[in-house]
Amino acid sequence: MAPIVSAADFGDEFVDRLASEGEYDLRITRAEVKETKKKDREGLNLMIVFDGADGADKTPINEFLVLPKRGEEKKTARIFMQRLIAFSKAFGLGDIKWFEYDPDSREVRVAPGIDAASLFTGQSARLPVIIEEGSDGRERNRIVLPRS
Repeated sequence: MAPIVSAADFGDEFVDRLASEGEYDLRITRAEVKETKKKDREGLNLMIVFDGADGADKTPINEFLVLPKRGEEKKTARIFMQRLIAFSKAFGLGDIKWFEYDPDSREVRVAPGIDAASLFTGQSARLPVIIEEGSDGRERNRIVLPRS
């Protein structure tokens, strides 16, 4: 029988451990194509860990790359595409043809027969990481992507 415990019994065992701002070796350990919460488009959900001794105990970074939907507002589609391209290039996938892009409708989809999750999983990069406040008011690490 498992013991009955309180939250206080865990101390800081499950508290987020943020990395200090700086450059880190990062590796994508999980990637999956998912629908957004609104279920109106797809995105690529990435779990990124800190590699090496300087980040081994740090909380992983979760990133969600939104794929522009058909008829997306031009400015919004541009922001989504810039981020998608920057992540692809930063993690060594800049020359890999893995998504379809319709410039007239601005829609982006994972290309038929392509397993985007497998392409991203295992990819690594050395990138700057900063600390910022999330929309929920909690501090979190965020990857700073190079501008193309």
